[in-house]
Amino acid sequence: MVNGGSAAVPSDAMLSGNFSSYLTGKTSNACGTGGPSNLTFDTGQVFDPDTARFFPCPAGSANAGQQVVVKTPFAGNQIPTSRFSPISLKFEDVLPRSSDPFGVVTLAGRAASQDYKEFTIKPDWYLSPNHHISGRVFYDHFSHPLYTGNGNALLADRSWTAPFENYGGNWLWTIRPTLLNNVIISYNRLNTFSQAGFKTKDNKPVCFACFGVNVAEYPTTSPGIDWLSVGPWSEFNLAQNTNAINRHNVSIADTVNWTHGKHMVVAGVNVLKQYWFEGTDWLALPLISFNGQFTGVDFADFLLGKASEFEQGAGEFNEVNGTSWAGFVQDTIRLKPNFTLNIGARWEPFFAFTPTRGRIPVFEPGVQSTRYAKAPTGLVYPGDPGVPSKGTPNDLSVISPRISIAWQPKFLGNTSVRSAFGSFAAPFEMSFYNHAADTAPFSPTFDFQPTTTGGPVVPGGTPIPFADPWSVFAPTGGKSPFPPFASPNYTPPGSVEFIKPVFVQTSFAPSFKIGRVQTWNLSIEHQFGGNILARVAYVGSESYHLPNPIERNPGIYSTDANVNGLRVLHPDFGSILEYDSWVTASYNALQMTFEKKFSHGLQFNSNFTWSKSIDSASSSSLAFNGSIPNPFNLEFNRGISSLNYPRIWNNFWVYQLPGLTHSNPFSRAVLGGWEFSGIWRLQSGDPFSIADGTDPSQSHIGADRADVVPGQSLNVHQGSKSEWLDKYFNSAAFQRAAPGTFGNSGRNILQGPGVNNVDMGLSKNFPFKEHFRVQFRWEMFNAFNRATFDNPNASVTSGSFGRITSTKGSGAGYEQGLFGYPPRVMQAALKFYW
Repeated sequence: MVNGGSAAVPSDAMLSGNFSSYLTGKTSNACGTGGPSNLTFDTGQVFDPDTARFFPCPAGSANAGQQVVVKTPFAGNQIPTSRFSPISLKFEDVLPRSSDPFGVVTLAGRAASQDYKEFTIKPDWYLSPNHHISGRVFYDHFSHPLYTGNGNALLADRSWTAPFENYGGNWLWTIRPTLLNNVIISYNRLNTFSQAGFKTKDNKPVCFACFGVNVAEYPTTSPGIDWLSVGPWSEFNLAQNTNAINRHNVSIADTVNWTHGKHMVVAGVNVLKQYWFEGTDWLALPLISFNGQFTGVDFADFLLGKASEFEQGAGEFNEVNGTSWAGFVQDTIRLKPNFTLNIGARWEPFFAFTPTRGRIPVFEPGVQSTRYAKAPTGLVYPGDPGVPSKGTPNDLSVISPRISIAWQPKFLGNTSVRSAFGSFAAPFEMSFYNHAADTAPFSPTFDFQPTTTGGPVVPGGTPIPFADPWSVFAPTGGKSPFPPFASPNYTPPGSVEFIKPVFVQTSFAPSFKIGRVQTWNLSIEHQFGGNILARVAYVGSESYHLPNPIERNPGIYSTDANVNGLRVLHPDFGSILEYDSWVTASYNALQMTFEKKFSHGLQFNSNFTWSKSIDSASSSSLAFNGSIPNPFNLEFNRGISSLNYPRIWNNFWVYQLPGLTHSNPFSRAVLGGWEFSGIWRLQSGDPFSIADGTDPSQSHIGADRADVVPGQSLNVHQGSKSEWLDKYFNSAAFQRAAPGTFGNSGRNILQGPGVNNVDMGLSKNFPFKEHFRVQFRWEMFNAFNRATFDNPNASVTSGSFGRITSTKGSGAGYEQGLFGYPPRVMQAALKFYW
């Protein structure tokens, strides 16, 4: 079952040109307090973007001396429908209709087909008492058919196929009773492929070019849409394309275990070889966004066909491989019968992955490439003097010590005290190279906003026409540079031309280093009687030098309209996204555990965590996020982590009903021996920030936060359920950020609705003959069918600001079952044992 949800689309009233629902009764003045009365308008006023002009604020106004952009309002918030974009109206044909004042629509759930074909083989071979060889073969073929949504693009779902293979072998050699050697070899292969499911009501493809947008799209993949987003909080977005990803891993681990007197020494080596290929029409299908910056309302911008951002590239083809290895040694020393010390160290040199054919850029201001002589100064590549072949240098100095103790105080029977400290290398993922090849000359990408089109200065920026986005981009002469598109094996000649400005999608700073994590803990554990255990623990960690992308060439705000928003730091470049090792993170938690071991038919486990997590960024990879909001002040982003869940309480139980051994055979078979199990999870909600929704900083990063309104309380999660769904927090506590700023509200200052979920299972074994039995199992996920709500709309410029309109993981896509809390799912199974 795919969970239902909700979204927002242009309402029936909006489609008739009526945007009066956005009028609030509150006013603001373009020049601030004391501004001319003819510039005072309702905060929900819709303006005519074709009338934009500069206006110098007069003396006596809050913005005196500044030039502001003013526009003529649409009377009564009524827009002539004759001005609507034919392209936008074609997309309306694949969107649902809504009578809600702000266009909210409910998306019905549906039955979903997910097919798993899998098997497992586990051979076991004792060659001799000293040699034991075992193996494992696991195969799983997942498939998920596309769903067209019957002409509703918000319900459409992409297809997926994902065959996975795992082969493993283990050789345990007992050299002598005190000396063991264990070798583990494994191979994994995962190949995935997906295609878009968008179709019109008459089963025709949905894509930008299909609906008349003047763009070229990748010629050999099925039609789709990489990204169409309306609203700063994605009132609705369409995003499905063609992806092919292959991952192959080989790992070898050899461990020696030696016991001698009070010592147990373990030493070993781990080697991991990884390969990753990604072929996709990502970016070859354009990305188009509407944020409401021209009229004041996102849906009005969309219907008028005036986009706020356009991005297109030549396609994404990444091939990356690498080998990492580590050696370790540790010694467990039983110093006293009640005191054990464990010390060890791990040497884990950092070897970056290698993109094939040197398909990764490096940003070195002032340096001219010799590999590609026509590249702009500052853009170099592997093969140029001093440039690492992997885009970033190796580091052999990664040594991680660790120490722990276990103590059983003699004066406290059945009590143990444990404490540990360890240093670890943060994982370095292949996804860091996800967009490495999406830069000229391998796969040129172009991204422009209203103030970076390279054309004449237009008050408020040049609207990007939905019907012909490239027509306003001066560097290409108003024409699309595509085709040609990229291909997996393309190696550009050294004389290749570059179109400026060049967009650098992924690079590594010269100072890049692998992140480090330090963890420590202290726990006290006490056993009551023979089957009850209680534990209390403090757990902490501190992380340093974690990688995160930074925009090295942001737009710069200026009161001079001729340069406002231009990327003046490096004019030959557009966006420059560069990984640097600057993020810090901390975690501190109180953890409490109560365990009842299985006895008298009952097993129970309860874990409670009270914690706080603070960081500067919670996700490292450009595959999942972009630059931090304010590249000029890294501390601006330090705050509550997106992974901060202050309270988590998990409970697990198994209860075995009496077997009724003294009852008649029928009662024993039907009523006796049932086993009832369950998991109950309570958790705090997801933290979130309040977004401005536009780009007041003119940095073109698009993550500016709102300003706080002094004196207003937040009033989070107040009133009845219907009240807090409609108004989760006091929306009057926030306002648009001041021009030229990134907003003054903190990061993740609010917490969304929590989780209260119960899964249950009921099972029974039915024995027959002497060696056979059948197990019946019935399971319910989200047994009480409780809705787990998503965060509210958190953009001050959205018509549904502060409203909760969806549940976690709602909408189309099999991913909702993985990352969300779908409606009650029940399944039954029979297993035969012999």
